[in-house]
Amino acid sequence: MPRIWYRIISVFTLFATLLALLLPGEHLALFSAWWPWGGDPAGAGFDHLDKLVHVAMFAICGYFIVLGWLTRRAQIVPLYIGLLALGGCTEWLQVYIPGRGADSWDIVANAAGAAAGVAFGLYLRKRKPLL
Repeated sequence: MPRIWYRIISVFTLFATLLALLLPGEHLALFSAWWPWGGDPAGAGFDHLDKLVHVAMFAICGYFIVLGWLTRRAQIVPLYIGLLALGGCTEWLQVYIPGRGADSWDIVANAAGAAAGVAFGLYLRKRKPLL
């Protein structure tokens, strides 16, 4: 796939992540009706489903950013720091959004997801040398 498509997808995933993390709680509840267990995360037998969602969102973002925007090996650290900053800022902003709240474990989940996505993207790019 041409790099431009990875760039487009990475921008889309960043906006989708921001939307999901910054929606007011009442609007976010509308999406939970789509969950297979009927909108009740506790019904899935997993008390911290939101942490898994955070990991997945940031892993997808990290993966597509690496494939779309990384051109030199030296860009890996600023890219990851940018994803960490995004995760921290969104958690801080959730304090001011009705029906939402900040959680330090969400920041940890964001960082873990970003690390996994960046690592997986680098692994797949191993066949193509970084300039």
